Amino acid sequence: MKLRNHLLITTCAFLIPLALLSINASWNHSFPADLSDINVLMMNWLFMCVPHFLVVCIALLLRAARLRFLPWSLIALSVALIAFQCWIWFWVPPRESGLAWILYLPVSAIVIASVAGITLLQQRFNRISKQTAIS
Repeated sequence: MKLRNHLLITTCAFLIPLALLSINASWNHSFPADLSDINVLMMNWLFMCVPHFLVVCIALLLRAARLRFLPWSLIALSVALIAFQCWIWFWVPPRESGLAWILYLPVSAIVIASVAGITLLQQRFNRISKQTAIS
């Protein structure tokens, strides 16, 4: 993938939590109140983006992770975040929605580990197929 695609995916991945927060605020009919307190908004956004920041830091530290791991993990984390938010909206009782967010970080860790495992397997299969093609 090109750098422009990585930048686009990264930008969208960090804007999705903000969109979910604004949808949540408008859904609960407290749109101006929830989004007017910038501290609450930033803390919620940072909590939702912690896994994204972790993936970007891994990609910055490990050059090999930039090509395949970064875009796919950001896409997978964004899908997991949207699915998690929908689960909270539709299946978790409103009084327990704050408690349900405790599960978000472990779910994100599972997603990151899954993408990392798939990326490593894909690299290993590519290496094996190159070796068999040479012989």
